Amino acid sequence: MTTRTKLGWVAAILIFAALLAAICFVIVVGGRPPPSDLGLKDWRDLLDKFQTLITGLLAVAAAFMTILQAQRAESRQLDRHREALYFGQLRDLRANERLTSDLVIRLQYLADSAEAYSKIAAPEAFGWGREAKAAYLSVLNATSNFFDYLSAISAGDRALFTAELESEFLFFRLFLKEICSPFGDRQKGFYDQYPNSDHAPAHYTPGLRESLIAMQMEAEALIKVIEKFNRSLKLR
Repeated sequence: MTTRTKLGWVAAILIFAALLAAICFVIVVGGRPPPSDLGLKDWRDLLDKFQTLITGLLAVAAAFMTILQAQRAESRQLDRHREALYFGQLRDLRANERLTSDLVIRLQYLADSAEAYSKIAAPEAFGWGREAKAAYLSVLNATSNFFDYLSAISAGDRALFTAELESEFLFFRLFLKEICSPFGDRQKGFYDQYPNSDHAPAHYTPGLRESLIAMQMEAEALIKVIEKFNRSLKLR
């Protein structure tokens, strides 16, 4: 309750108490003669004489009560609005926390896949063993799946993102898009087209290998930005 509302209640109570005291006084001493200089027979005549004033005071008290009731209704409505905003923000924060937590887990898996691939020597056109092929196809599948996951995250889902996080998010998504662009049929998955030979997998290039290895650093950089963003939310 605001200070103005408290003062209004005090004024209304004082006016009501004064009126009630006046009425009780008239009832108690109603049989006694009023002061002679007023020219009245009894106290009831005094009440009749000043009934306009009394009515006005009652009207003022009623107006005070009406205003106070309106203020209380407005205050309750404002409280409900603030409560709705609070729970709406809390719901958005929790959804954002789930999103960023999932992002960090998936990014770390992608970074680990890129790191594992970087440790395996990959020849040029020939000389590919099963281990090299498996690592290459594994990191491609991880990249493709994560790109599809990022593409499904709408602008509304990212509404709470800071400008820094939004910029890094869009950059990383574009980075993965460029890696996936040579594979028009990637939705079917990546598999070894030459299982019985040491031929290089389809669409393999040294430049693509460099991009896949660089993905580890880019993923870890995005993780740091997300963690910074989450810390800033907790400080609010």
